[in-house]
Amino acid sequence: MFTPEFKAETAVELMVRERITFFAGVAAMLRPILLKAEDTASDLSSLRLFVMGGSPVPEGFTAEVRRRLPGINPGNVWGMTEGTSIVSCTEGDEYLEGPARSADPSPDWR
Repeated sequence: MFTPEFKAETAVELMVRERITFFAGVAAMLRPILLKAEDTASDLSSLRLFVMGGSPVPEGFTAEVRRRLPGINPGNVWGMTEGTSIVSCTEGDEYLEGPARSADPSPDWR
C-alpha cells in the first residue's frame, strides 16, 4: 500500500487493519513506527519482513527492532533511486551476520 506521505500513525493503522507483512523504507521510518505502535498498544505481529535502504542503519538498531518485534525478519536493500528498483537484498540471518555488506544481485536480474 502506498500513502501520499509517511506518517507513523497512518503506517501503524494500515499495518494493523490490513495485516501488512512486508514493509520497505529507511530506518528513520521504522523507529517512529515502533514508538507509535508501543504508544497505542498496536499489534504488529503480522509484520514479517522489514527491509531498510537509502540510509545507514544505526548500530544496535536491528537488535532493538528484533527485541520489540520478535517475529520480524530485518533486512537491507540496495538499488538505484532513479530506477526505483531493488537490485540486491540481504535478510534474516545473512543480514544479522553482517548488515553492512551487500548481497549478491537477485538471480532474476542477472
